[in-house]
Amino acid sequence: MLGRKLIVAAVACFLPVFAQAAGGGGHIETVHIQPDNKASLQRGARTYVNYCIGCHSLKYLRYNRMAEDLGLPADIVEDNLIFTSNEDGEHHKVTDMMHSSMTTEYAKGAFGVAPPDLSLIARSRGIDWLYTYLTTFHIDESRTRYWP
Repeated sequence: MLGRKLIVAAVACFLPVFAQAAGGGGHIETVHIQPDNKASLQRGARTYVNYCIGCHSLKYLRYNRMAEDLGLPADIVEDNLIFTSNEDGEHHKVTDMMHSSMTTEYAKGAFGVAPPDLSLIARSRGIDWLYTYLTTFHIDESRTRYWP
């Protein structure tokens, strides 16, 4: 269930929304999730691994747990959703955790700060907070920008 929430929340970064930044006291948008819509959740997983995992890991979630939660066969996940390698250059396996390929050192040099791991954010702050963060972090001028 945690895997489903994380993937759905991660997908939110690609939905248009007009909201204040998720900083202190800002407006928090409400996200409407249909946890029984497997096709939507599977598209969300695809979007996350194609666009988000390059910077934001889910280091407390395994690919096979995501596969189980989303009703995906392990071979489909391994062939179509795992694009990262470990420190030795070996392709990650379906039993591995969902780490970003970006190192913390590189992220700090490039962005000034490492992008946050999203594993526990939905649980600790709530899915509405995460949705708002992912769809508005670039609006708040006080936040570190990830692009010019």
